[in-house]
Amino acid sequence: MVDSQLAQFLHEKYALTDLKEKAATADSTVYFATNTWGNSTAEVELFNELIEGDQATAITQLASGLRWLDEPAVVSLRDCGVTEDGTLYVVRDEAKGNTLRSIIEGRVKWGTPFSDSEAHSLLAPVARAIDHYNNADHAELLARSIDVDHLLVQHHNPSAPVMLALVGPTPDATSTPAKNRRAFAEIVSQLTTKPVDEELLESTESASAYLEKLAFPHKAQPEAEADDATVQWSMPAQPVEEQPERPKQHFPDTSPGFPPVEPHYQQPYEYPGYAQPEFFEPQPQKKSKALTWLLVFMILLLLGGIGAGGWWLWDNQGEGWNAQEQEMADTFPRIISEKSGQRGWLNMKCESQTPEDGQKARIRCSDKDLGVSIIDYGDEQTRDGLLPAGDTEVIGNEKCSARAYKMEDVTPPAYRIAPEGEDSQYLLVVNGAEAESKRMYLNLCEKSRG
Repeated sequence: MVDSQLAQFLHEKYALTDLKEKAATADSTVYFATNTWGNSTAEVELFNELIEGDQATAITQLASGLRWLDEPAVVSLRDCGVTEDGTLYVVRDEAKGNTLRSIIEGRVKWGTPFSDSEAHSLLAPVARAIDHYNNADHAELLARSIDVDHLLVQHHNPSAPVMLALVGPTPDATSTPAKNRRAFAEIVSQLTTKPVDEELLESTESASAYLEKLAFPHKAQPEAEADDATVQWSMPAQPVEEQPERPKQHFPDTSPGFPPVEPHYQQPYEYPGYAQPEFFEPQPQKKSKALTWLLVFMILLLLGGIGAGGWWLWDNQGEGWNAQEQEMADTFPRIISEKSGQRGWLNMKCESQTPEDGQKARIRCSDKDLGVSIIDYGDEQTRDGLLPAGDTEVIGNEKCSARAYKMEDVTPPAYRIAPEGEDSQYLLVVNGAEAESKRMYLNLCEKSRG
């Protein structure tokens, strides 16, 4: 049963209510939840084993970077965390669809297992997702998912015909990229009823490469990329003997040996004695009204396109930042746009602002619902002197982290984000109705626009 504290948290953060038990695993219970308006559903998993210490801290840091793990073939992870009593929870989109096992059993029953190319069509997005998680050092999040009972078939999703379900952290499940690739190869084996190609699995370093080479073992390499340049010789092309043209036949019952039947041109019938008068002048054809309106419409459409393009260019061309603002834009390229007036984080317009006392530079990116201000205080000591005392929340990962402070008695909600390390002279202030959840998506780590 969901305790009242977690139920209140899910309601405040995601507007989720009416949690009902959906399934149970060996170490957790999965609940089905809907939002207040009944137009959105989610899956909430609560684990039996309690966690604490470094493991709880790692879960909190993971939650801040879930957005960068999104893949079409993986059910979306919305959040994860640890309650005050040490219960690990995971919130993700509801997973729907038939299990891959049921599809495999149906094909095997009729004696028509999947071919290698069919397996490639079904599982290529899954292979890319596994490689993404492996490369992001989060292979453990798929420890339970690469299984025929947790791969769900999506009949109306061409971009991901099969989706990985039951994704997320667990108290004790571990995995490695090699284990994930092995589990994926066994899935392919069950689809095709062929044994795992051990030699190919060992020689490839990704699930995608294994699936690609299994399905297309003789795929031709471009000449420029071929490892061994070989001279190929082939017989010269032989001249094709011209065949005499068959006579034209205009009736189906004539023999091909008969001479062709040529149609004879016949003058149209005219009344005897009729002739056009000498002063006769042909009447000019009237232009079609439909064609005229079509031309008018096309001209208006062209003018509208030119106007829209001009407006977009005017609205997005931007102006260069000054030196200190440019330094901030280079420090947070995934938040601040390349130029003033262009679109930055979450497609919000970024503009220069006049610095206040003690500030070196200030940039604001915002829309009508949400905004973030990036402020340069020159050094960490000046910035920290403005931060409140008390509990802080640490967000980020091993590469970079920041301290988050909720601003009390502020409507709409607002949060101060204080980066640590090399970026400790800066302060970010996120405010808006969704500030609490959106602040988790601030990418403070990436230093390239990508």
